[in-house]
Amino acid sequence: MAAVSGSRSLPVRFSGLVGSVAQALAARFPLCVGCAAGADSFARSAVPSARVFSVASFRAAGLSWGAALARRSVACVQAGAAAGGPVAGFVSRPCPPAVRPSSSSSACFCGAGSGSWASLAFAAGLGAPVVVWWCGPGSPSLPSWWCGSWVPVSGPVAGVSLPAGGWLFVPGSASLSLF
Repeated sequence: MAAVSGSRSLPVRFSGLVGSVAQALAARFPLCVGCAAGADSFARSAVPSARVFSVASFRAAGLSWGAALARRSVACVQAGAAAGGPVAGFVSRPCPPAVRPSSSSSACFCGAGSGSWASLAFAAGLGAPVVVWWCGPGSPSLPSWWCGSWVPVSGPVAGVSLPAGGWLFVPGSASLSLF
């Protein structure tokens, strides 16, 4: 499987990019996506067969709104990363310093205020390929404190040819689960 994550307030001008990425992923892997507006909505429109993770199902279990959002994102990333598929993110602001890759969902979803970056950090911690498209103003602002580096996508990722402009996270030699 593969997953898409991104800003709920992503401007509509990015709908084509998100749709292209979602379709490319879905051509090789079943696609997982959340129920939110913005990037999730653009991916669902491009790939109607995507498996949608709904916050309502977690609210029905008695969780608060914030806890349900985090649980929904964790479940989506876990499903997407399960078969080694990429997790694609569309972010419009820098990653909060408290958000770092980890295989522990609670370490990533630590209340720092960015579910998109928390999802990507969790995916990286699980060992999934993580590709980010910067949708904010100016030059890409990618986290340098993650144990690894960001390289421009220049070829297939997990067998998927992705549109230009993405940044692939390449983990460093230190274990990501230590954070």
